[in-house]
Amino acid sequence: MALVTHEESLPFKENENFVPPAGDEQRAARVLRQFRMIFSAVRLHFQAIEKQTGIGGAQIWALSLIAERPGVSINALASAMDIHQSTTSNLVRALVQQGLVQADKAASDKRMVELYALPDGFKILRKVPQPFAGLLPQVLSELDAQTLEQLELHLGALIERLQVDGQSARTPLAMM
Repeated sequence: MALVTHEESLPFKENENFVPPAGDEQRAARVLRQFRMIFSAVRLHFQAIEKQTGIGGAQIWALSLIAERPGVSINALASAMDIHQSTTSNLVRALVQQGLVQADKAASDKRMVELYALPDGFKILRKVPQPFAGLLPQVLSELDAQTLEQLELHLGALIERLQVDGQSARTPLAMM
């Protein structure tokens, strides 16, 4: 059996004139490129954060919320980040192990844990390019209500066609 090279598997050769698809196919190709640009911008933002701090974007976001809300609980942090509580626990555990966050039992209820940013955590936050929550959540929050409504409607239709498992909706982009 002969091996097929990457070049042979292409539907056209590089030296031939490529004709882009017409009509709806062309629109679909443009929309795909838009998704690529969005994902690229998000990825580059998280890479810049990790390069400057040595920790991931989701940890930075959690750390920033803990710094803003001293004594926040894991459940409240999960709610603020709109992620699953177990994911939040894993993020917090890593931050505690790195000496960036302190977790104390609440005086009023020993089952509850209160989270506090430590000096090294604040030092890292001062180095981080904004926004802490990530580029996409920041930009989405700046859009007008009508645009958000249209995006929600149309992305909902796309998600339905993709038959996506809804559990991924609670995973931070920085962790994907």
